[in-house]
Amino acid sequence: MSRGEIRAAVMRAVFFLAACLCILLAGLALQDAGRIRQNISILLENSPVTGAQVDAMRNTEQAREDGIDFVAWQEYKNKRVMNVDGTGAASANVLEFSGSSELLALERHLPQEDVAKSCLIGERTAEELYGSRSARGNILCYEGREYTVQGVLREPGNLVVLQNDDENAGFGRLTIAPEEGRSRGRTAEQFLAGYGLDGRQLRYDMLALSYFVELAPGKWSDFAQVKQSVLKMQDDIVCLLATEKSSIELLWFRDMGLAVTGFLVGFVLLWRQFPTRQIKK
Repeated sequence: MSRGEIRAAVMRAVFFLAACLCILLAGLALQDAGRIRQNISILLENSPVTGAQVDAMRNTEQAREDGIDFVAWQEYKNKRVMNVDGTGAASANVLEFSGSSELLALERHLPQEDVAKSCLIGERTAEELYGSRSARGNILCYEGREYTVQGVLREPGNLVVLQNDDENAGFGRLTIAPEEGRSRGRTAEQFLAGYGLDGRQLRYDMLALSYFVELAPGKWSDFAQVKQSVLKMQDDIVCLLATEKSSIELLWFRDMGLAVTGFLVGFVLLWRQFPTRQIKK
């Protein structure tokens, strides 16, 4: 083989490996983004639910044989948190929730035992407060209360997650577990109607096949239903883009962007390995 042929073979191998790496990273980003669409996200549009309402709703669901598991939550931006001796302080986004943290799209969860006095914090906040990412067991102070750090989140780096059991607390978001054999949209609608809540679902599952099955008309010749489905999709996209994002939701947008970019770059690099042949006249 000539030097030119060797050089060309090396470049093809480099492009191929780069393409495989891009597609692999895109797949990992897509997997991370999938955490938030595992459950159903609901935005309460007019007024939040109080802690007392959440407790009543939870008691009702627990009393039912087919009760739905859910968590109410709200994120507050740029709140001041401190370590126990006051030598370290940080500005963090604080996510307060009522229910089980397992329904939140987090890489770690708070243990059920003694959850009211525990919290999770991001790596950046851990470094600012304690000078290390290994902050488990340290005490965090927030609004006059002390919480024991039970785990450190890789992302979001400036997030603090804690439970708020105050009956007067307000929660503008709900995350509910999907029901088997029922569409996500139908589950969300019935849950909201059952408690007289004014809200709508944020469709983070918009790229999933189940979303398109849910919108599909009974007959493709039903053009009125097709038009309604298209308008519904447009409305879902506008709502998803216009809604103020929490730290967790921003990660979804970032991961989806990385996934799309990675797949596009990977396929372009693979396509370069198969140059088009010129047609002889």
